[in-house]
Amino acid sequence: MTTYPTGRRTQGGPPGSQQSATPPPLPKDWPVSAPNGARGAAATGGLPAPRKANAGAEPFLRRKFSALLLARHLQSRHRRKGAGRSMGASVGRRVGKALLYTFIPLVLLGIIATGIVMVRLRHGPISFDVLVPPIERGINAELVSNQVDIEGAELRLGNDGGLEFRLRNLSVLDKDGAVVATAPLSAVNISLSALWRARVVPERVILIDPEIHLSFSEETGLALSVSKLPAYEDEALQHDDKAQDQAARQPKPAALTPQPTQPLNIAKMLSDASARARRQLDATSYLTEFGMQNVSVILDYAGQRSSWRINELSVDFNHHRKRSVISGRATIASPRGPWALTFLTDESEKTDRIAVKTTIRDLVPSTLSAAAPPLALLNMFDMNVSGDATVEVSTGGNIAKAEIALQAGNGQVVLPGVSADPFRLMAGLFRLFYDGEKRNWELAPSPVKWADGNIMFSGTAKDISGEKGPPVWRFTLEGKNGTLEAAEFGVPPVTLEQWSVLGSIIPRRGVVEVGDFRLKGGGGEVSMKGMTIAGPQGQSSRAEVTLTPMPLATLKAMWPRALASGARTWVGERVSQATFNGGNARFASGEFMKGEAPAASAGGERLSASFEVADVIAVPLDGMMPISAPRGLIRLENNALEVSVPDAYANVSGDRKVAIKTVRLVSPDVIAPQPDSELTFNVQSALGPFLDMVASLPLTRVREVGALPKDAEGKVDAAITLKLPLVAGLNADQVRIEGKARISDGRFGKVAGQFDVQGFTLALDLSSNALDAKGDLLINGVPAKIVGQRLLTGSPAEQPPLKITAKLDDADRTQLGLDINDLVRGTVPVEITLSKNAQQEPAIKIKANLTDAEMMIEPIAWKKAQGRPAVLEADIASGRTHRTELQNFKLAGDDIAIEGWIGVGADNKMKEFYFPEFTLNVVSRLELQGTRGNDGIWNVKAHGKTFDGRDFFRSLFSLNDAQKGRAQKPDGGVDLVADVDTVLGASDLALKGLKLKLSARAEKLVALDARGTLEGGAPLTAVLDKTGGSRRLLADSSDAGTTLKLVGFYPNIQGGRLRLEVNLDGKGAAEKTGILWVESFKVLGDPIVSEVVGSADQSRPAIGGRQVTREVFVFDRMRAPFSIGYGQFVLEDAYVRGPLMGANLTGKVDFKTRRINLGGTYIPLQGLNNALGGIPVLGQLISGTRGEGIFGITFGIQGDLNNPQVLVNPLSLVAPGIFREIFQMTNPNPKVQARGDNSQLPPVEQRVRASAPPVTADKSQRAPKSAGTPSGIVDGWSSTTQPGHN
Repeated sequence: MTTYPTGRRTQGGPPGSQQSATPPPLPKDWPVSAPNGARGAAATGGLPAPRKANAGAEPFLRRKFSALLLARHLQSRHRRKGAGRSMGASVGRRVGKALLYTFIPLVLLGIIATGIVMVRLRHGPISFDVLVPPIERGINAELVSNQVDIEGAELRLGNDGGLEFRLRNLSVLDKDGAVVATAPLSAVNISLSALWRARVVPERVILIDPEIHLSFSEETGLALSVSKLPAYEDEALQHDDKAQDQAARQPKPAALTPQPTQPLNIAKMLSDASARARRQLDATSYLTEFGMQNVSVILDYAGQRSSWRINELSVDFNHHRKRSVISGRATIASPRGPWALTFLTDESEKTDRIAVKTTIRDLVPSTLSAAAPPLALLNMFDMNVSGDATVEVSTGGNIAKAEIALQAGNGQVVLPGVSADPFRLMAGLFRLFYDGEKRNWELAPSPVKWADGNIMFSGTAKDISGEKGPPVWRFTLEGKNGTLEAAEFGVPPVTLEQWSVLGSIIPRRGVVEVGDFRLKGGGGEVSMKGMTIAGPQGQSSRAEVTLTPMPLATLKAMWPRALASGARTWVGERVSQATFNGGNARFASGEFMKGEAPAASAGGERLSASFEVADVIAVPLDGMMPISAPRGLIRLENNALEVSVPDAYANVSGDRKVAIKTVRLVSPDVIAPQPDSELTFNVQSALGPFLDMVASLPLTRVREVGALPKDAEGKVDAAITLKLPLVAGLNADQVRIEGKARISDGRFGKVAGQFDVQGFTLALDLSSNALDAKGDLLINGVPAKIVGQRLLTGSPAEQPPLKITAKLDDADRTQLGLDINDLVRGTVPVEITLSKNAQQEPAIKIKANLTDAEMMIEPIAWKKAQGRPAVLEADIASGRTHRTELQNFKLAGDDIAIEGWIGVGADNKMKEFYFPEFTLNVVSRLELQGTRGNDGIWNVKAHGKTFDGRDFFRSLFSLNDAQKGRAQKPDGGVDLVADVDTVLGASDLALKGLKLKLSARAEKLVALDARGTLEGGAPLTAVLDKTGGSRRLLADSSDAGTTLKLVGFYPNIQGGRLRLEVNLDGKGAAEKTGILWVESFKVLGDPIVSEVVGSADQSRPAIGGRQVTREVFVFDRMRAPFSIGYGQFVLEDAYVRGPLMGANLTGKVDFKTRRINLGGTYIPLQGLNNALGGIPVLGQLISGTRGEGIFGITFGIQGDLNNPQVLVNPLSLVAPGIFREIFQMTNPNPKVQARGDNSQLPPVEQRVRASAPPVTADKSQRAPKSAGTPSGIVDGWSSTTQPGHN
C-alpha cells in the first residue's frame, strides 16, 4: 500500500516498490570456509554469490556444487590441511579487493546522483515532458467520447518529502475539442500491468483543484458545459469558502451563457464503462481509484448560477468478469458545515439494473435551495438530516424503485411570507417507498415531534402529470395519535381528533398547494387552504384560515409557535380567562398581491382578519394588576391591527376598581419584524386606586416619579397613550408612555407626621421623554405651589428636582410650626426642592428670599430692614443627633454672610448651631457656636478678631417698640461668653480686648460682666448688680468723652470720669430709671449749647439765621436723672455746673408722638453768678431754689422730633432767681405716663429749626410711618420700648 499526496489510502504501489525475494538461509552445520579457487566465498559465507538472472536454477547447482566440494574436502583433509587454509585466505582477500574496487564506486556514484536529484527537486520539479505524448496516446486510445490534453509532466517532492509524479493542466475535451473539465495538477500512478502490455494508462488518478462546469435545462437535462463561465463582479465563483453561500442569480445574456455539450446520464455512463472494464476493452479496466480534491463545481440552471465546493471525492473501482462494484465517498462544503455522501453501486450481467445504496450525513437542506428552483422549497428546512437510500436504476437511467429512510434532527422549519418565527422541530423519522412504474410515493407511518406536540404521519403522493410537462405530485397526509401542547402556559394537552391535508406539489416550479387542511380537537376546529410558490423574487403565498369558537385553553394549545409568536406569548402568559368566539383570516404575499386590491402591487404582503372575544381577564405587563374586559373586537386589515375594548376595569384590591374607558390598540403593520403599536385609554377613578395601579406598572421611571402617600384621596381624570412593539419578551425600556392627567380635591392627611396637605390640585403632562407636574396645595392651611419634571430617559443624576414654593408671612410660619418669627418679620418667598443624590438618597434643599422681610438678631442688635437683599440657602437632611439638620447653611446679604450648620428638633425648634463664618456689616467676623439645653437655655460662645458694635451700642439707648407684634418668649434664655479682639464703635473709636459674660432669662438680663480697654488705655467696665433685690446696671470709665463717643451717645464731651447707674426693673410707669454722672469734662463745639449761649448773650428770643460760632465749655459736674417707659424719655431735674456757665434741664421726649419738650435755665458765669447762693434764705431768693445764680435765662426745645425749635425767653434774665421759675417753658415735674393705646400717631408737619438754614421738605422722600416702622435717631436716642423687657 502506498500513500499519495491526496491523503487517501490506495491499493498496490508504484513500479519497483515491491521488495525482491530473499533466498532461504543456509543449514546451521554448513562449513564456513571454502576450498581454494572458490571466489567470493568470504562475501557469501563460504559460497559463491548467487546471480539473480538464474534464480530459478539456484537450488540444483547449489546441491551439486556442494557435494563436489565435500568429496574433495574429505580426500585432502589430512594431507593438505595447513596449505588449504592459507590458500583459502588468499583467495578471500583477492575477492574482497575486487568487490571494493568495482562495486563501491558504483554505490557511491548512485548515492551522489540521488543526492543531486534531491537537491534539484528542492529547487523545483524536474520536467518529464518526454512522457506526455505516450501518456496522452495511451489514455486517448481508451476513451470513447472524450480525450485529454496534458500540458506537461514532472517529478516533484511531496509534502511528506517523498517523490511524486504529476501532470500539469490536464483538460478533458469533448469530441468537438471543447473543454468540459480542467485540473491544474493531477497525481498519477501508471499501471504496471498495462506496461507489460506496452500500454501507458493510469491505475490511479487524483485531480487537484479541478473546475467542472455543468448546466441544466428542460430540453437537455444535466450536461457538461463547454465554455468557462465569465467572472462575476463580486468574485463569488473564486475558490474560497464564501462561494458556497452564493444565492440564486439572474440569467446572463445568451452570448455569455455556456452551451451544453452532452447530456450526463450517469447511470448509463457507469453501466457502459463497467461493461468495457469487465471485458478489458479500454483503460477503465486498469483504473482502480479516481479522486478529486478541492473541486469547484459551477452549475447553471436555466440562467440561475450557483457554485459548489467539494472538499474531497474518492471513487474505488472493482471490476470482475461478470460483476462490477463501484463505491465512493465525498465531503461537500456548505455554509452550515460540511456534509458527507457515500454510495455503492452493484451491477451484474444477469440483470439490466444497477443497485445503488447511498447514505447522507449532516446535510442541512436549506443550503441546497440556491442551486436550482426545484430545490427552492428546501430553504424552509433548517436542520440536520441524515438518510439511507436503496435505489434500483435501469441502465437507461430511470429509477425503477426506491426505499428511503430519513432522520431529521433538532432544527426548524422556516415559513417565509407567513411568519418571521420558525417552526421548531425536535425529531422526525420518515420512511418512503417509490414505485417507478406507478410513479407513486408512499409515506409509511412516520413519527414527528416538535416543540409543542407530536403526531404519526402517513400518506401518499402520485404524479398526475402523465408524460407531458414537469411532474405534478398530488398528495394526501393524515395524522394520527397526535397531541398539541403549550406546557409553558399551564394548559392541558389537546388530543387531535383530525389532522389531514390534501394538496399538490410541483417541485420543478417550486409550487405547493394546500387544497384542504383540517385540524380538530379540544372543542375547536381550524381549516385552511392556500398556496406557496418559490420564485426568483422570493416566496409568494396565499392562505385563508377559519377558526370556530373554542375554549381559551384549546386556543393556546393550537396556536402555532411560529405564527405571531409575540402575540401568542402575550395571550398565553397574560390572558387568564376569555371566551373565543371564532373568526377568520386571509393572507397574501408576493405575486398573489396582484388580485388583492386595485392599488396592491406584487412583492408586498397583506393580512386581514377578524376575531371576537368576551369576558377577558389579562395582565398586560409583568407586575400589573389584572384588567377585565366584558367584550372586545380584534381586526386586521391591510396588515393594520386594531383591538377595540369599549369598557374595562383594573382590579386593584377587594372591591376597589379603576374604570378604564375606550381602550384601543392600533398597529399600522403587524407583519413587520418588530411591529409598532399604540395603546390609548382613558381613566376616571378615585385617586387611591389609581395610585395603586400606577405602582403596579413595570415602568420603573414612571412609577418612581414621586410616590404619593398611600392614604391619598381625591379624583383623577387621565388620558394615556402607550407606544410599544408587539414582540415577545417585551421589557420596560421598549415602552414609551404619553398622556395627560388631572388630580383634583386631593387630600394626603399628615405628611411627615406634622403637615396636613389638602386642596391638592395637580396637572400632569407625560411625554416620551419627561413627566411635567404643576399644581396647588394647602399645607396646614398655607397655600403653596408644586412644580416638577421627571426625565424618563435621563440618569438619576440628571433628574431636575421637584419644587414646592410658597410665600410665608408671620402667621403662615406660625401655622407651619416654624419658630423663627423672633428673627424674621414679613413675607418671605420660600422654595423647597426635592431630588436624589448620587447615592439615590433623598436630597432636600431650601431657599428663602429675605429681601422683603425684616431680620433681626436681638442679642447683638443687628437688623436688616425691608428691601435690603438677603438670601438663605440650606440642605435639609436627617441628622444623627437631631431629627433634622440644615447642612450647608448660608445666609447672604449686602451686610451679612453666615455659613454653617443648624440642628432642628422634632418640635421644629432650633437645638444647635455652628457658624464658623459669621460676618456682619463686612467688618464683624466671628465664629459662633450654640447649644440649646432641655430647659430651653442657649449656651453660646463667640470669638473673633473684630465686631462692629455700633448697632449694639445704639441699642443700649434705644427706646423703640420694635418688639411689638413679635412672638414673645417668656421661657428660655441665653448664656453668652464672648471674646473679641476689637469692637468698633462710633466716631471711629474701638474697644480692645472685650471679655463678655452675659446671661438672660425670659428676655431679662440676669447677669453681665463686660470689660475692655478704650483707645488711650482707659478701662471700661459694665456689670449687673442685683444687691437689694433690684437689677442695677453699673458702668464706670475714667474717660467719659471716649466712652460716650464710642457708644454714640454724645460726641462733644472730652475727658472726665463717667459713672452710670440704671435700674433695669424701673419704678412706677417707668420701665427703667437711672442716673448719669460725669465729672471734670469739657464740651466742644456743641451747636445747641452754642446757640443757647449766643441767644442769651445777645438778648434775642431766637437765633434766626445767624451763623453760630462754636466754643469750648468747661464743666465740673453733670448729673442727669432719667426715666424711660411707654416710648417716653424723661429728664428729671438734670443739671450741669462749670466755672463759666451752667444749666438746668427738665422735660420729656415722646417717641410715640414724635414730639420733644425740654426746658431749663441757662446760667452764665456760673461760679460768679452763684456766689451769693450760699447765704441762707437770701441766697435761695436771689439764686433760685436750685442755686442757679442771680442771673439766668430760661429756654425750651420744642416741636417735631426731627426738626425741633429752640426758644429763649430774654425777660427771665432780669427776674430774680425765686421768680425765674415763672418763665419756665416746660412742666417742672415731668413723668412717664402710661398709655392705653400704643398706636403710632401721625407726625406733625415738618418745621425748620430757627438756627438752621431754610430747607425744602421733600415729602416724597419721607419714610412711611406705621406701627412697625422704626423711628429715626436723635443724638443717639431712638424709637420706644415695651415695658419690662431688658
